[in-house]
Amino acid sequence: MLLAAAVALAIAGIVLVRVGWGGLRHVAVGGWAAVVVAILALAVGEGAWGIAVGVTVAMLVALGLLARDGVRTAPTRNPPARTPASVTLPHRALGVGRRLAVFLLVVPVGVAASYVFAMGAEAAAMRLGWHPADRTALAFIAAPVAWTLLASIQLMQAGPLRMILPPAVCAAAGGLLWWPL
Repeated sequence: MLLAAAVALAIAGIVLVRVGWGGLRHVAVGGWAAVVVAILALAVGEGAWGIAVGVTVAMLVALGLLARDGVRTAPTRNPPARTPASVTLPHRALGVGRRLAVFLLVVPVGVAASYVFAMGAEAAAMRLGWHPADRTALAFIAAPVAWTLLASIQLMQAGPLRMILPPAVCAAAGGLLWWPL
């Protein structure tokens, strides 16, 4: 019975969020609060399975509401005016090289550093006596989270040279976690 009531509360919360889009901020906040309460109730009463059911149903209801509103929205009558691109491609080789360096530092180098960190976290968890499944889950979670944070930090740097230090620190941290193995 708790499952049905909590799922119904999550559905009602999503509907309230949609109603709140019309400018009724307090209704939208109440809708989000209802969704949070429903998910917490599902977590306490049903565990991970309850959370999965509640979130899935809430997302399906939200998808249905968005699809309904998308079908109801009238298409625009006037095509948008063509405007020139606000960003032009660089014409000098130095500009292309700099962009390529940024890409290489953020993507392959950043991914490699985040994997080293994730493997170090897994090694540290093994030394702490974690179950193998938990260690693997930690590594699978640590790698994309570390890369997301690392890429965000790198892309806030002033230039490609300053983008070298963050992955080096990330990989060094992973190496330190791995070292006593």
